[in-house]
Amino acid sequence: MAAELVHAARSKKACKPVRLRFFYYIAGSGGVGPTTLASSFLLLGEDVIAYNKEEIKLKPYSGALNIDFGKGVGNKNVYLRNLPEVKSTFKVLRVPTVSARFGSDPFIWNWGMHIFANFLPIKYLRDKNKVSKLVEVIDPIVRTIDGIAGQCVSMRPEGIATKARKLLLERATQGATNFVMNK
Repeated sequence: MAAELVHAARSKKACKPVRLRFFYYIAGSGGVGPTTLASSFLLLGEDVIAYNKEEIKLKPYSGALNIDFGKGVGNKNVYLRNLPEVKSTFKVLRVPTVSARFGSDPFIWNWGMHIFANFLPIKYLRDKNKVSKLVEVIDPIVRTIDGIAGQCVSMRPEGIATKARKLLLERATQGATNFVMNK
């Protein structure tokens, strides 16, 4: 998706992208399985790799921003995460400033992630077996809260030309629709 955006922006001479930030939001389980929860916990054990003309390492689940995800979702807090699209956007697409952030609802999940990131030993967060056991305990709670918080997934790119953003949002919508239809 990012490759299409950058290519569209460059080919139409609309702009040479200098910054691309990925923002993700999930309410409850987002309608997906415990794998997303496990991935979220495992990512807390990794430094966040972001780029500002060069690679920088940041603390996971730090750098909160309040982002407007639009009608139906509204403003949500999102936090730095180490996601693969950041490195590929920098290295392959040559966008000099790139980062990714993720947030969830209800807000207590963000507090929990922040606490895990700051107080659980890195060794624990990198151990797939221990994380799997943690997911077995937490996932039923998340599923119960789904009845209150609902299930939603949203993505918002920022820092690209308006025309390219429209294309990305159309593609993201198509991807979300395909996901739901083929679930």
